[in-house]
Amino acid sequence: MLVDFSKNRITEETLAKLQDLAKETDLAGAIKSMFSGEKINRTEDRAVLHVALRNRSNTPIVVDGKDVMPEVNAVLEKMKNLLRSDYLR
Repeated sequence: MLVDFSKNRITEETLAKLQDLAKETDLAGAIKSMFSGEKINRTEDRAVLHVALRNRSNTPIVVDGKDVMPEVNAVLEKMKNLLRSDYLR
């Protein structure tokens, strides 16, 4: 996780408390679950797939036994083509 503290004052005590909170809430486990395609969106009972939209390395992201990256890449390609076309002008 990347956190930019350049615009805020942060003390060693605050940083330690944030690290403790991350451990208490199992942030590392939640991140692992998110990247492995587990259904962590409890409201909709599905995986959160915004990580797939940012997956430029094209590493497989498997949801329900299926790599969703080919589908994600196809939609991103369609979006790119639409933006480059005259359709929106």
